[in-house]
Amino acid sequence: MDPTLAALLDDTWRGLVRAAADRRHPWRTPVLATVAADGAPNARTVVLRAVDPITRRLRLHTDRRSAEGSPRSRASRASPSCSGIRARGCSSACAAAPRSCSDGP
Repeated sequence: MDPTLAALLDDTWRGLVRAAADRRHPWRTPVLATVAADGAPNARTVVLRAVDPITRRLRLHTDRRSAEGSPRSRASRASPSCSGIRARGCSSACAAAPRSCSDGP
């Protein structure tokens, strides 16, 4: 395995593509964390439905009936977290730079 950062990034995106297609993949149901307008943290489990590695976008689904269903659309920033990876970026792109959970915020 190529230890370069580019290879790691490519491998992560390939894993995310697999997760969107495989209902049993551990990355299929990440936790999406946002901050509400009042400053309170919101975290909820979502379903990874589609991945576009070219534009670095994730399509995540949640239940609109839940209390956390609508804040995502108003959140300016969101951070999905999967087993072993975390992606940081704005909610419109959702996955600007996947990083190891041990990298810190």
